Amino acid sequence: MTKTHRIDIITIVAIGLLAFGLQIPWLGFFQDDWNFVFLSSARGAQGLLEFLTIDGRPGAVWVYILGFAVLGYKTALWQAFSLLLRVLTTINFWMVLKSLWPERRYGNLVASAFFLAYPFFTLQPLSVAYAPHFMAYFLYSLSILFMIRALERPEKYLHFSIPAILGMFTHLFTVEYFVGLELLRPLVVGFFVSGRENLSRRETLRKVLITWLPYLLTLVFFVIWRSSFSMSTGVRNNPLRVLFDSGQIVSVVRNMFADFVLMFVNSWFKLIEPELFVIGPIRNFYLFGIIIIGAFCFYFLTKAISHEEDESRHLKGVLLAGALIVAAGMLSTYVAGFIVHLKNPLWNSRFSLPTLLGLAMMSSGLIEAVITSKNIR
Repeated sequence: MTKTHRIDIITIVAIGLLAFGLQIPWLGFFQDDWNFVFLSSARGAQGLLEFLTIDGRPGAVWVYILGFAVLGYKTALWQAFSLLLRVLTTINFWMVLKSLWPERRYGNLVASAFFLAYPFFTLQPLSVAYAPHFMAYFLYSLSILFMIRALERPEKYLHFSIPAILGMFTHLFTVEYFVGLELLRPLVVGFFVSGRENLSRRETLRKVLITWLPYLLTLVFFVIWRSSFSMSTGVRNNPLRVLFDSGQIVSVVRNMFADFVLMFVNSWFKLIEPELFVIGPIRNFYLFGIIIIGAFCFYFLTKAISHEEDESRHLKGVLLAGALIVAAGMLSTYVAGFIVHLKNPLWNSRFSLPTLLGLAMMSSGLIEAVITSKNIR
């Protein structure tokens, strides 16, 4: 790992601490956290398993069993654990972006920072309730990273492919939120192979299919299991049943652009609420301090980066990749029958989790396209 890589990782960690970490000592358990705290303390693993089975996610029980065994019922430890998973997931995606677009140091760092602190997802303080989600997100990002490492180092293909497949299997059976993103694997493989190896189109397609096959089989197994499990136990959200519901398909088509506007445009409005600029409240001075410190540090760091190789030639690919991530990420939400902008604010932000990297890449890419001066950007 080079010095520049260490600096970028330190930057990501610092952003995570500034955005979320400084509040940890004053945070507790909130809302749905208490379901799991109660069940763990009153009935242990059996109670957690019964509840999660009814909810359709029995595989998530391992996160809670391990979490309560190690962290107990200490709120600060759970908050730190949740933030750690989120930061590690960001670092994994930063390394993935670095592997796909190695010339885009500045763009990759900004996209990663946007992913870490994207303003639409507002349920970070629910550290217990969303621990399985962030664990699954971490495992998905790690699985993608290992898959790329296997392509980079053919002599250690199995050393990286086996944990990549295990990571995929575990994240799918923990929380189903990221199942749609699995459809992007062949595109990631194809993009990586075509950029690194001088193969014909036929040879590239063959390598993509061979590489994707074990992941595809795992995905098919999960979808069949999830659908049959839903039908046998009566839990909600049978994915195969909804796929053939014409009314649900029409509803998705009518509302998907509104959902995109909510997540991509409207979520930024909350950063400029008038009450955040009133002089006097301690909270606002706290925010002003973080903004000033963070802005100066990030400016001086990225000023040096922005004078490196021109990154704009990759911009169209980045924006397209971001759009594909958003589209694939929304599949799990729509198959489950949810429309984001029609659900209650705050709680509807959970549906954006699979799309966050795509939204971050599109947001940072749009800034890069509009603001052409590197220093001003």
